[in-house]
Amino acid sequence: MGNLITLFIRMPWYGYLLLAIGAGYLGMTMAEDSQKRAALIEAAIAQDAPQQLSLADYTHPETKFAEANLRMQWVPARNTELVKRRNGVRTDTNFMVAFTDVDAVQEPDTYRALMILDKKEWDKMEDWLTESVVGFGALGPIVEVMGVVSRRDGESSHARDALKNKGKAMASDKIFITPYFEGREAGLQNLAANAQRGTSSNLFQNVTVFLVILAIAKLAYRLHLKRRRTARVAQAQAEAQTQFATAQRPVAQPAQNRRAAPPIQNPDAPREIPQTVKRF
Repeated sequence: MGNLITLFIRMPWYGYLLLAIGAGYLGMTMAEDSQKRAALIEAAIAQDAPQQLSLADYTHPETKFAEANLRMQWVPARNTELVKRRNGVRTDTNFMVAFTDVDAVQEPDTYRALMILDKKEWDKMEDWLTESVVGFGALGPIVEVMGVVSRRDGESSHARDALKNKGKAMASDKIFITPYFEGREAGLQNLAANAQRGTSSNLFQNVTVFLVILAIAKLAYRLHLKRRRTARVAQAQAEAQTQFATAQRPVAQPAQNRRAAPPIQNPDAPREIPQTVKRF
């Protein structure tokens, strides 16, 4: 973690700009998906409940949102507690519930329909079962489940590992079901509200703006350092030129150390002949 933080801090300005572009694109893509999902949920609210189908007859549509009304056989033997741990410490717990076809008399090797429930949803299972059980099969209760169906779930890999530990596998055409514990109308209203919040979420917008500001700040700081280096080099060159010019200039001697030059005589001027005085 520390290395990632150091790498992020030392990233060049254009690195932040690339991250900002990526965050902006991701935010736009997620907003478009949320808008499509919200539109599908609004359309589902205006329509009647989906027709009930057996699990074997169900085909999942390739859309952003799908709901189903399925009749399945719950296999209690595959109820599994999915525990998340970090450094050996339990951080979260979910619960996996597996379903198979209504007429199955032997436990299948692969499971197609799964529920991944958090603690609050698991606590609602008793009341939900009272309303959903319509009979009993060879492996467990026959239930009628209405809810949202998707291909993906955040715990899909965890559920796959749990099945593998029991010698089972997850089907390639797997589906994850989130039941309407409080009824279809209330469930769809909650989903619509969540979709609208996802559409108007400004998380990625804030991240994009933050990264752009970092890129501009780091670029400005880099230009500032470049100007300082240029100014220092120019100052050093000017000082070097001044010192060179001073070294080349002749040095004047002090007046007391100078010797007076002899007067220049005119060769054509009459010479004064000194007289010799004799003493007697």
